[in-house]
Amino acid sequence: MSSEETADHTLTLGQELMAAREQANLTLQAVEGILHISFSMLQDIENDKIDQGISPLFTKGYIKSYCGLLKLDQASMLDLYAAQYNGDCAVKQMQTFSNRSKLKEHNSYLNYVSWLIVLLLGATIFGWWYQQANTSTVLSDNIKETNAVIEQTELELVQGGDGAETSQPTLDLASIVFSEDCWIKVTDATNETIAIGIKKRGSTLTIRGVAPFEVNLGAANAVTITYQGNDLDISPYINGKTARFSVPLGK
Repeated sequence: MSSEETADHTLTLGQELMAAREQANLTLQAVEGILHISFSMLQDIENDKIDQGISPLFTKGYIKSYCGLLKLDQASMLDLYAAQYNGDCAVKQMQTFSNRSKLKEHNSYLNYVSWLIVLLLGATIFGWWYQQANTSTVLSDNIKETNAVIEQTELELVQGGDGAETSQPTLDLASIVFSEDCWIKVTDATNETIAIGIKKRGSTLTIRGVAPFEVNLGAANAVTITYQGNDLDISPYINGKTARFSVPLGK
Protein backbone atom coordinates (compact mmCIF):
# COMPACT_ATOMS: atom_id res chain seq x y z
CA MET A 1 0.00 0.00 0.00
CA SER A 2 1.52 3.35 -1.15
CA SER A 3 1.43 6.58 0.87
CA GLU A 4 -1.16 7.97 -1.54
CA GLU A 5 -3.35 4.86 -1.14
CA THR A 6 -3.01 5.17 2.63
CA ALA A 7 -4.08 8.77 2.59
CA ASP A 8 -7.12 7.94 0.47
CA HIS A 9 -8.08 5.05 2.71
CA THR A 10 -11.33 5.97 4.44
CA LEU A 11 -11.51 3.04 6.86
CA THR A 12 -9.20 2.34 9.77
CA LEU A 13 -7.64 -1.03 10.42
CA GLY A 14 -10.29 -1.86 13.03
CA GLN A 15 -13.12 -0.75 10.77
CA GLU A 16 -11.79 -2.88 7.90
CA LEU A 17 -11.66 -5.96 10.12
CA MET A 18 -15.07 -5.31 11.68
CA ALA A 19 -16.69 -4.83 8.25
CA ALA A 20 -15.14 -8.02 6.91
CA ARG A 21 -16.21 -9.96 10.03
CA GLU A 22 -19.78 -8.74 9.82
CA GLN A 23 -19.87 -9.54 6.10
CA ALA A 24 -18.77 -13.07 7.00
CA ASN A 25 -21.59 -13.26 9.59
CA LEU A 26 -19.16 -13.94 12.42
CA THR A 27 -19.43 -12.68 16.00
CA LEU A 28 -16.44 -11.72 18.11
CA GLN A 29 -17.20 -14.73 20.31
CA ALA A 30 -17.01 -16.99 17.25
CA VAL A 31 -13.68 -15.46 16.19
CA GLU A 32 -12.35 -15.89 19.74
CA GLY A 33 -13.23 -19.59 19.67
CA ILE A 34 -11.63 -20.12 16.23
CA LEU A 35 -8.41 -18.12 16.64
CA HIS A 36 -8.00 -18.48 20.43
CA ILE A 37 -7.40 -14.72 20.71
CA SER A 38 -8.98 -13.10 23.76
CA PHE A 39 -12.30 -11.30 23.30
CA SER A 40 -10.85 -8.09 24.78
CA MET A 41 -7.91 -8.08 22.35
CA LEU A 42 -10.26 -8.54 19.38
CA GLN A 43 -12.40 -5.65 20.66
CA ASP A 44 -9.33 -3.42 21.04
CA ILE A 45 -8.19 -4.21 17.48
CA GLU A 46 -11.61 -3.46 15.98
CA ASN A 47 -11.98 -0.29 18.09
CA ASP A 48 -8.49 0.91 17.08
CA LYS A 49 -7.42 0.93 20.73
CA ILE A 50 -4.47 -1.45 20.59
CA ASP A 51 -2.33 -1.18 23.71
CA GLN A 52 1.06 0.12 22.59
CA GLY A 53 2.58 -1.59 25.61
CA ILE A 54 1.96 -4.97 23.94
CA SER A 55 4.82 -6.22 21.80
CA PRO A 56 4.14 -5.36 18.12
CA LEU A 57 5.25 -8.89 17.27
CA PHE A 58 2.22 -10.34 19.06
CA THR A 59 -0.14 -7.64 17.78
CA LYS A 60 0.91 -8.26 14.17
CA GLY A 61 0.50 -11.96 14.72
CA TYR A 62 -3.09 -11.43 15.91
CA ILE A 63 -3.83 -9.20 12.90
CA LYS A 64 -2.37 -11.74 10.46
CA SER A 65 -4.47 -14.53 11.97
CA TYR A 66 -7.57 -12.33 11.84
CA CYS A 67 -6.91 -11.41 8.19
CA GLY A 68 -6.34 -15.05 7.33
CA LEU A 69 -9.73 -16.00 8.81
CA LEU A 70 -11.51 -13.16 6.99
CA LYS A 71 -9.58 -13.73 3.74
CA LEU A 72 -8.13 -10.19 3.75
CA ASP A 73 -4.76 -9.32 2.25
CA GLN A 74 -2.36 -9.61 5.18
CA ALA A 75 0.36 -7.37 3.70
CA SER A 76 -2.10 -4.53 3.06
CA MET A 77 -3.58 -4.79 6.53
CA LEU A 78 -0.13 -4.81 8.14
CA ASP A 79 0.82 -1.74 6.09
CA LEU A 80 -2.32 -0.07 7.39
CA TYR A 81 -1.38 -1.09 10.94
CA ALA A 82 2.11 0.39 10.46
CA ALA A 83 0.75 3.68 9.09
CA GLN A 84 -1.94 3.92 11.76
CA TYR A 85 0.11 3.06 14.84
CA ASN A 86 3.71 3.86 13.88
CA GLY A 87 3.23 7.02 11.81
CA ASP A 88 5.92 6.14 9.28
CA CYS A 89 4.77 3.48 6.87
CA ALA A 90 7.90 3.72 4.72
CA VAL A 91 10.14 2.93 7.68
CA LYS A 92 7.89 0.29 9.29
CA GLN A 93 7.19 -1.85 6.21
CA MET A 94 6.57 -5.47 7.28
CA GLN A 95 8.11 -6.81 4.11
CA THR A 96 11.60 -5.42 4.70
CA PHE A 97 14.49 -7.84 4.93
CA SER A 98 15.00 -7.03 8.60
CA ASN A 99 11.44 -7.87 9.60
CA ARG A 100 11.45 -10.99 7.44
CA SER A 101 14.55 -12.15 9.29
CA LYS A 102 12.95 -11.49 12.67
CA LEU A 103 9.79 -13.31 11.61
CA LYS A 104 11.85 -16.28 10.39
CA GLU A 105 13.75 -16.34 13.68
CA HIS A 106 10.49 -16.20 15.64
CA ASN A 107 8.99 -19.05 13.58
CA SER A 108 12.11 -21.14 14.14
CA TYR A 109 11.82 -20.58 17.87
CA LEU A 110 8.15 -21.57 17.81
CA ASN A 111 9.01 -24.72 15.84
CA TYR A 112 11.67 -25.61 18.41
CA VAL A 113 9.24 -25.11 21.29
CA SER A 114 6.58 -27.15 19.49
CA TRP A 115 8.95 -30.07 18.92
CA LEU A 116 10.07 -29.90 22.55
CA ILE A 117 6.45 -30.11 23.72
CA VAL A 118 5.81 -33.08 21.40
CA LEU A 119 8.89 -34.90 22.73
CA LEU A 120 7.92 -34.25 26.36
CA LEU A 121 4.39 -35.46 25.68
CA GLY A 122 5.70 -38.58 23.97
CA ALA A 123 8.05 -39.30 26.89
CA THR A 124 5.18 -38.87 29.36
CA ILE A 125 2.93 -41.27 27.41
CA PHE A 126 5.73 -43.84 27.13
CA GLY A 127 6.45 -43.57 30.85
CA TRP A 128 2.78 -44.11 31.68
CA TRP A 129 2.54 -47.11 29.33
CA TYR A 130 5.74 -48.63 30.76
CA GLN A 131 4.47 -48.24 34.33
CA GLN A 132 1.12 -49.82 33.43
CA ALA A 133 2.86 -52.74 31.72
CA ASN A 134 5.11 -53.34 34.75
CA THR A 135 2.12 -53.14 37.11
CA SER A 136 0.22 -55.74 35.08
CA THR A 137 3.26 -58.03 35.04
CA VAL A 138 3.72 -57.76 38.82
CA LEU A 139 0.04 -58.50 39.43
CA SER A 140 0.18 -61.50 37.10
CA ASP A 141 3.27 -62.82 38.88
CA ASN A 142 1.56 -62.37 42.26
CA ILE A 143 -1.44 -64.37 41.09
CA LYS A 144 0.81 -67.15 39.81
CA GLU A 145 2.69 -67.24 43.12
CA THR A 146 -0.61 -67.36 45.03
CA ASN A 147 -1.88 -70.26 42.93
CA ALA A 148 1.41 -72.09 43.45
CA VAL A 149 1.07 -71.63 47.24
CA ILE A 150 -2.49 -72.98 47.08
CA GLU A 151 -1.37 -76.05 45.14
CA GLN A 152 1.43 -76.67 47.63
CA THR A 153 -1.01 -76.27 50.54
CA GLU A 154 -3.35 -78.80 48.98
CA LEU A 155 -0.52 -81.28 48.62
CA GLU A 156 0.51 -80.82 52.24
CA LEU A 157 -3.10 -81.29 53.36
CA VAL A 158 -3.42 -84.50 51.36
CA GLN A 159 -0.12 -85.98 52.55
CA GLY A 160 1.26 -86.09 56.09
CA GLY A 161 4.96 -86.10 56.96
CA ASP A 162 5.24 -89.85 56.13
CA GLY A 163 3.28 -89.55 52.91
CA ALA A 164 0.07 -90.93 54.44
CA GLU A 165 -3.25 -89.33 53.56
CA THR A 166 -4.60 -87.03 56.29
CA SER A 167 -7.85 -85.20 56.88
CA GLN A 168 -8.29 -81.91 55.01
CA PRO A 169 -10.93 -79.21 54.56
CA THR A 170 -13.07 -79.49 51.44
CA LEU A 171 -11.64 -77.49 48.51
CA ASP A 172 -14.18 -75.86 46.23
CA LEU A 173 -13.78 -74.61 42.66
CA ALA A 174 -15.29 -71.56 40.98
CA SER A 175 -14.62 -70.09 37.54
CA ILE A 176 -14.78 -66.39 36.55
CA VAL A 177 -14.76 -65.25 32.89
CA PHE A 178 -13.95 -61.59 32.12
CA SER A 179 -15.54 -59.83 29.12
CA GLU A 180 -13.73 -56.55 29.99
CA ASP A 181 -10.72 -55.56 32.09
CA CYS A 182 -11.69 -55.88 35.75
CA TRP A 183 -10.02 -55.48 39.14
CA ILE A 184 -10.72 -58.41 41.46
CA LYS A 185 -9.91 -59.65 44.94
CA VAL A 186 -10.91 -63.10 46.22
CA THR A 187 -10.35 -64.55 49.71
CA ASP A 188 -11.50 -67.92 51.01
CA ALA A 189 -12.93 -69.03 54.36
CA THR A 190 -9.41 -69.22 55.85
CA ASN A 191 -8.88 -65.54 54.95
CA GLU A 192 -6.33 -66.62 52.34
CA THR A 193 -6.07 -64.27 49.36
CA ILE A 194 -6.78 -66.45 46.32
CA ALA A 195 -6.48 -63.74 43.64
CA ILE A 196 -5.94 -60.00 43.49
CA GLY A 197 -5.23 -57.54 40.70
CA ILE A 198 -6.46 -56.63 37.21
CA LYS A 199 -7.68 -59.40 34.93
CA LYS A 200 -7.63 -58.72 31.20
CA ARG A 201 -10.56 -58.89 28.82
CA GLY A 202 -11.15 -62.43 27.53
CA SER A 203 -9.27 -64.12 30.39
CA THR A 204 -10.59 -66.79 32.78
CA LEU A 205 -9.76 -67.18 36.47
CA THR A 206 -10.21 -70.46 38.31
CA ILE A 207 -10.37 -69.96 42.07
CA ARG A 208 -9.75 -72.90 44.38
CA GLY A 209 -9.89 -72.91 48.15
CA VAL A 210 -12.13 -73.35 51.15
CA ALA A 211 -15.63 -71.95 50.56
CA PRO A 212 -17.27 -69.60 51.07
CA PHE A 213 -15.24 -67.15 48.96
CA GLU A 214 -15.42 -63.38 49.49
CA VAL A 215 -15.38 -61.67 46.07
CA ASN A 216 -14.77 -57.96 45.35
CA LEU A 217 -15.17 -56.73 41.75
CA GLY A 218 -14.32 -53.38 40.20
CA ALA A 219 -16.37 -53.92 37.01
CA ALA A 220 -19.07 -56.36 38.06
CA ASN A 221 -21.02 -56.22 34.79
CA ALA A 222 -17.98 -57.58 32.94
CA VAL A 223 -17.82 -61.00 34.66
CA THR A 224 -19.60 -64.34 34.52
CA ILE A 225 -19.19 -66.61 37.57
CA THR A 226 -19.73 -70.38 37.60
CA TYR A 227 -19.80 -72.34 40.85
CA GLN A 228 -20.23 -76.12 40.98
CA GLY A 229 -21.39 -76.09 37.35
CA ASN A 230 -24.03 -73.35 37.83
CA ASP A 231 -23.93 -69.76 36.60
CA LEU A 232 -24.43 -67.31 39.48
CA ASP A 233 -26.72 -64.25 39.27
CA ILE A 234 -24.78 -61.45 41.02
CA SER A 235 -26.98 -58.59 39.79
CA PRO A 236 -28.57 -58.01 43.25
CA TYR A 237 -25.10 -57.33 44.66
CA ILE A 238 -23.99 -54.78 42.02
CA ASN A 239 -23.69 -51.20 43.29
CA GLY A 240 -22.88 -48.89 40.39
CA LYS A 241 -19.98 -50.73 38.75
CA THR A 242 -18.65 -52.54 41.79
CA ALA A 243 -19.92 -55.58 43.66
CA ARG A 244 -19.10 -57.45 46.85
CA PHE A 245 -20.60 -60.86 47.66
CA SER A 246 -19.88 -64.41 48.83
CA VAL A 247 -19.71 -67.61 46.80
CA PRO A 248 -21.92 -69.59 47.29
CA LEU A 249 -24.31 -66.63 47.16
CA GLY A 250 -25.87 -65.66 50.45
CA LYS A 251 -23.14 -67.26 52.58
